Amino acid sequence: MRKLLVLLTLMFCLLWWTTAVSAQSDLLRYHQVRPGDTWTALAWRYDLSAADLAPFRSINEQRQPPVGASFAFVDHGVDRHGELLRVWDGGGLATAVTHHINPWAL
Repeated sequence: MRKLLVLLTLMFCLLWWTTAVSAQSDLLRYHQVRPGDTWTALAWRYDLSAADLAPFRSINEQRQPPVGASFAFVDHGVDRHGELLRVWDGGGLATAVTHHINPWAL
């Protein structure tokens, strides 16, 4: 009877410990940058703000994530897949007027 009690106690402790370790590892999400990834796309995909991405922006002079780099983000539980598409509604001038920016900035 005593051995059974010790065995059950050890199994309970092991179960509790593995749950705590898995909960800690779920706090961070790792992403390896692929060609075409931008800071804007990463922020949208993982529901991050500019403040969350600020420490990574000083990595290169072009201010875009270097391909092959791996980043650890705080996991917000959001993961949007897909790609951002620009709809060609009337050309570049119409897009610039819609977004109130200089056409040469496109």
